[in-house]
Amino acid sequence: MRLKSGWFNKDKERSLVEKADALGFNLWSIAINRARHMEGQGFKVDLPRQTLDVLDEFVIFLMQAVDRYIYGRLTEDERNEFIQALAKKLISLDGENRFEALGSGDYATPFIAMMNERLGHYAAFPNGDQEGEVSYAALRYLGEKIEEIVKDLNQGWVKEQIIEIEGSGAIKSLMGVLPRLMGQDQEKASSSL
Repeated sequence: MRLKSGWFNKDKERSLVEKADALGFNLWSIAINRARHMEGQGFKVDLPRQTLDVLDEFVIFLMQAVDRYIYGRLTEDERNEFIQALAKKLISLDGENRFEALGSGDYATPFIAMMNERLGHYAAFPNGDQEGEVSYAALRYLGEKIEEIVKDLNQGWVKEQIIEIEGSGAIKSLMGVLPRLMGQDQEKASSSL
């Protein structure tokens, strides 16, 4: 999986919107990679709508991790601008992919509602114990949401797969690109999520 982890012209200053745009593509790529890994491990996702629902759960999970990472690194105004730009990018990517797979429809409204609900729940969970980790509660919540989507196709263990492998793998991929995209050294950029 190729992710954008830096900028071609390193001397050019990037706006928060440009950074959010690049990060949105990365979040979508990480989500696709985790869903493919699950399928490779024998977990089934049958319909295009279910696949897109799983991807949405992953990108929102990653979005909350991004918000925890930038908290304190950006001013509150910068953080709001960045998260709003990232949300717009994710809404756009979700809509494009759903249009391709399912045809025309209002995909933004339900995605925004789900994003707001999920982010509200994630906000209540504590940070992870160590730098670059998310809490077990956040991983469990992600696992429960994905299990709800694919429960009719799989005989258990979906939640455990998310908690033990896919969620932490997604965070590891995110932390491989996020500090550099934000213009920070790896050493200086480690954070508790």
